[in-house]
Amino acid sequence: MRQFQAAQKKWQAYRAAQCEFEAPRDEIATIMPTIWANCMATAAWNRIDELKFNLCEGRGMTGECEASRRYDRPAPH
Repeated sequence: MRQFQAAQKKWQAYRAAQCEFEAPRDEIATIMPTIWANCMATAAWNRIDELKFNLCEGRGMTGECEASRRYDRPAPH
């Protein structure tokens, strides 16, 4: 668990740095928060997909498994 927590903390720092890069402060003030929020959300969903894979692979399964389904992205409205 400690190894995961350390990796997650580093991932969070990476995500913040990446989204700051994608939505620099000198952009038009009205659009920068939207770019930043979209970046943060996309990165989070991508991370969830990575973790879902690891959740199943570590239990002798390949591909999707029932345990990971509860972390699926909600259907768009």
